[in-house]
Amino acid sequence: GITRTAWALGEDVAEPTDLVRLFEAQNGRVVLPDCGLTRLRAFWDLQERVYRENIYTDEVLAAEAMVTRALELGLSSRNADLFAWNCQNIEELDVAVARWLQDHVPPGETIGAVDAGAARYFGDHRILDVLGLNHHGLLRQEKAALAELDQVRFISTLPSWYPSVDPSSWRTIHRVATNNYTICRCSQSEILVYHRGQEPGPPSGKQ
Repeated sequence: GITRTAWALGEDVAEPTDLVRLFEAQNGRVVLPDCGLTRLRAFWDLQERVYRENIYTDEVLAAEAMVTRALELGLSSRNADLFAWNCQNIEELDVAVARWLQDHVPPGETIGAVDAGAARYFGDHRILDVLGLNHHGLLRQEKAALAELDQVRFISTLPSWYPSVDPSSWRTIHRVATNNYTICRCSQSEILVYHRGQEPGPPSGKQ
């Protein structure tokens, strides 16, 4: 692109392929002779001058700044609205279900979760990231990691994110929902807590 621009402006500029031919192979190494270095420097100096004098002029930079500002003003209200919805989604889903898990899952249990951050931050349970983002073994579907996941009795997830939950083995024991889920394009806007085995009682000391 810069070469064609220089030609259009009547500049004497070398073909890029000619510059490549300046390099030589010597004793298994690629080197650039002094004469080639001079031509290469001249090419880069010309490119900088063409950019400065004919492309990125003060007028062009001023026009770019005006367009950028116009776009910022047009998008700022939309971005603010999206950010507000994202925060509400996280509070109503991830944080709410994390607090519920802390209050209702017995101590010592390992919990599988698609949002391993909130569940671990707000609780004292060990968390297995079923998506594998914080667990390389699950990410790579390693046998040991999958065997560990098979022992989990509680899973917290958006159903569409973890479709392998077998309804014949798992019961839904809690659900939280939000309106206008904007964090990602998902088919659901609720998180379900699944449990297999007997109905869990409240943790010790809690009613």
